[in-house]
Amino acid sequence: MENHSRFKLVKVNIDKLPQIANGLKVQSVPAVFLVMGGKVVDSFVGIPEPEKLQDFFNKAVIMDQIAHDEKVQTALMDKAQELLQGDDLKTAFEILIDLYQYDALRIKYEHVLLSGMAYCMAFIHKDFARAKEMIDLIPEELLKDLGDFYKGLYDKTKAELAANPVSETPADQ
Repeated sequence: MENHSRFKLVKVNIDKLPQIANGLKVQSVPAVFLVMGGKVVDSFVGIPEPEKLQDFFNKAVIMDQIAHDEKVQTALMDKAQELLQGDDLKTAFEILIDLYQYDALRIKYEHVLLSGMAYCMAFIHKDFARAKEMIDLIPEELLKDLGDFYKGLYDKTKAELAANPVSETPADQ
């Protein structure tokens, strides 16, 4: 498979490194894990069909592109906005949550991702406590960088939170 992505296929001898096998809860071999950012994001056991193996590597390439390719990041952010504008909040929320897992996207778009996720949290899930937590994570100085669309989502979420105040427990005060 030709690949210009940045991932490594590493073989581990679990007899020599049992702590790795224990940490990954390997019960039979071969066991293959796709690890990104220190987290297992996919795995399989045994020898898969060629199509399944290709899908596994394709997933690694896609995840790498999301993490490192600015054009892919921009396209995904545009798609999330398009879904929000079209009121497909459920799909938009899933994309935003997925994108938030990537350090590069969080660094660049955290305020945008949080405003979109908070909006979805308030208007889909009616989870005003989580929506408030997300809104509160956006630094005041980054509000000017939200752009009109996401600033509108932020303002609508704030208005919804004002209409549905979250009661604070003594531990929160």
